[in-house]
Amino acid sequence: MTMSVVVPVTESGSPISATTTSAGQSVQSPFQGWKSQIVTVQVTNNALGPVTVNLLGPDGNSLATVNSSATNFSLPAVTLSATGTHDVVVQPSNPVTGSVTVSLSVWLQKRTTHKRADVTIG
Repeated sequence: MTMSVVVPVTESGSPISATTTSAGQSVQSPFQGWKSQIVTVQVTNNALGPVTVNLLGPDGNSLATVNSSATNFSLPAVTLSATGTHDVVVQPSNPVTGSVTVSLSVWLQKRTTHKRADVTIG
């Protein structure tokens, strides 16, 4: 089995670029996530051709998956259900080498409070 290229990504930080050197090698980008954060993964400069991109939770279960051969695309926004190390994994569909850029946008859910006003007329 070919080892992944591991390049950590930081929340709302600079994009990371990774280059695979063995055919079929995947890119793994771990990050620390906290329960209730909303995360969006952006993939740009995809020079690997068709890829499957998975956002994995700390337990290894997939939270979001996209298959694409586009140069630039995003995964749908996901609310994290657990705190811990999450991974973005970019897996080429074909045995190729190439590069890809991954970035992560993170924000907290906003709580909306509604206030009730009682009005008496007359």
